[in-house]
Amino acid sequence: HQVGLELQNVLATHYDQPADILTTTGSLENVNLLNSGAIHIAIAQLEVLANDNSIAKLTPLYADKVHVVVRKGLGIETLSDLEHRVISLGPPNSGMRITSERVLATLNIDYNSMQQTSKPFQDMLTDSSIEAGIVTTRTENQVLRHLLNDARFKLIGLTTPQINELTQIGYHRDWISGEGLSQVDAELTSTVATMAFLVSNADAGEALVDRMLNALFEERDNGSIATRLNLLSRTAASQHPIDFHPAALRFFEESEE
Repeated sequence: HQVGLELQNVLATHYDQPADILTTTGSLENVNLLNSGAIHIAIAQLEVLANDNSIAKLTPLYADKVHVVVRKGLGIETLSDLEHRVISLGPPNSGMRITSERVLATLNIDYNSMQQTSKPFQDMLTDSSIEAGIVTTRTENQVLRHLLNDARFKLIGLTTPQINELTQIGYHRDWISGEGLSQVDAELTSTVATMAFLVSNADAGEALVDRMLNALFEERDNGSIATRLNLLSRTAASQHPIDFHPAALRFFEESEE
């Protein structure tokens, strides 16, 4: 949501371009809204974009990491311990939910045995019936950081064999830093991540694509949006192995000249 707010501000200030922000349940709704013509630009996780030729990737933004947050004192030490528990897996049809189910299914963990899985992870702070949550987002997410600074919760990592299995289906190996998080080990916690992208319709015009990417990456007095929000840099984004929208491809090729 912060990316959208920053883009809205830069577009209004530097391009005299008003923009509305629509709050949704996540990646799948965003893609459906793009396909319906209700919106022009969205953010979506890689899983939701698979094999959808109607959607074009403009740039990778950041890694959404898989965080397994559990309530202490309940004997939950591994992913297998989540079976038959009350677990937040993410809203139905959201990118977070799709990732949770895909990760669990790949590791042969029965997510159908889990209860009340649509409860939002932020409710863990107030609803003691929620025993754990699989939260796929940036570690910078403020609600997630609140959880991981609360003595009632802890973070559990993935094992090396689990990570190896998940990298075979497109996730990449990653780590969660405990810096600034009192309930996370100082050493890096092993996990996997997927990528979040800025996307448009495949037939989006060159002017729209150029404007969005310039708004995102152009350095101004207070830096670029990408710098301020710790997104992938223009150089790092250009090196990502994806099929870009043709106008985005030209944008990144120009940055290398």
